[in-house]
Amino acid sequence: MKKLIMLAAAVGVIFGSVARGQDIAGDWQGTLKVGKGLRLIMHIYKGSKDGFNATLYSIDQTPQPIEASSVTWDGASLKIAIDMIQGGYEGKLSADGKMMTGTWKQGPQSFPLDMVKATPETAWGIPEAPKPEKAMAEDADPSFDVATIKPNVSGGANLQQLTMIKRDFTVKNGSLEDLVSFAYDVQVKQISGGPGWIAKDRYDIAAIPDAEGQPSMMQSRGMVKKMLAERFALKVHNEKQEMPAYVLTVDKAGQKLTPTQIRGACRA
Repeated sequence: MKKLIMLAAAVGVIFGSVARGQDIAGDWQGTLKVGKGLRLIMHIYKGSKDGFNATLYSIDQTPQPIEASSVTWDGASLKIAIDMIQGGYEGKLSADGKMMTGTWKQGPQSFPLDMVKATPETAWGIPEAPKPEKAMAEDADPSFDVATIKPNVSGGANLQQLTMIKRDFTVKNGSLEDLVSFAYDVQVKQISGGPGWIAKDRYDIAAIPDAEGQPSMMQSRGMVKKMLAERFALKVHNEKQEMPAYVLTVDKAGQKLTPTQIRGACRA
């Protein structure tokens, strides 16, 4: 599993108990209770093959839209995944189809998030999307040209933001442990060794690549690895360890799971 990325809020979404005959397409908006609050708009629309697509907007942070990786609705629950932010939302649709109540989860953290279906009168408005940044060359091996690292003394215990939007890498209230988790694509529980402050001390970071274009996820992780080595004198090595885990096994009578039939709408 992957951890953190994004706007203290971003999205991957699971909604439960969708009533028959209700259409989830539209703009859903709610405020994530992080810091002073982050207003989110989830635009859900019908895509190809009777399915749905979704786009997330975190309007208090950036006008940059964040496209969903997949959207699944089986008539009882909805799941929207956005790989670049590694987040998720679990909730239920109200009987009248106007509200979703649930919890947004990101890594080990969770936050309450209720969303309402916007009307022309109540809609916050989706910001105009900026022109897409040209992608960084695939063979580029970038470093951060400028990286400002400052201690965060707010007293917050959790990461508030870790994003790579266009060419701007931003961290708010992040620990060294959070940065290692992102850079090496591991869970926090897979990180061992080091002094206790790697999980407690918090930093705000602003950095820009030294190569032109918007970096890929792999290039972003590579730049953070270099920054950790240069600015924190971090040294790491990989080793195998036994860890507890849940394992699904097939019963002697055989598996009885059936594939979900994806449809774009539920009809009575």
